[in-house]
Amino acid sequence: MHNSDGRDGSSESLPPTSPAEIGALSDRLDGDGRDGYHPDGDGRDGDGRDGYHRDGDGRDGSPASTISRAEIGAISSAISRDIVRIHAELYGRGPTKAKTYLDEDFALCILQEIFTPGERTLVERDHADQVMAMRHAFQLAVEKQFVEAVESATGRTVKAFFSQIHIGSDSAAELFLFERQPE
Repeated sequence: MHNSDGRDGSSESLPPTSPAEIGALSDRLDGDGRDGYHPDGDGRDGDGRDGYHRDGDGRDGSPASTISRAEIGAISSAISRDIVRIHAELYGRGPTKAKTYLDEDFALCILQEIFTPGERTLVERDHADQVMAMRHAFQLAVEKQFVEAVESATGRTVKAFFSQIHIGSDSAAELFLFERQPE
């Protein structure tokens, strides 16, 4: 499989390092097998290793290993699909767009066009505060489902989950912080 930048994503294990490569990757949409990887400034994780890392089987403390860009894309896509699926099951409608970014320390899923027709009506009639309060309460009530989906896709333990909506842009951000991996 060739990415739009001409590199073979199936065997590439180094993250993009130039601003152009980072921009090209961050502009891609998830859901088509391409990655939503977005590294820190120079592509390093601060520990001298390149890329996204995970434990051997994710939980037993075995040595961390760098995973390929294709695996990052598959994990990112799986997280996006699961988050959209959970939203659709619980809200009766899922977001129309989702993109997940992976880092060694977190997964960030950006969702767009999230509101149901009823929520849009409330927002249009100056009741955005009720929509925000309901969404916040609901996310707290179903946090376990979101965390389990991300842990299953990544093999990592989530230590914290944050969910925030933005009324004006009809979007949301779901942030999952991972437990630190053993060195």
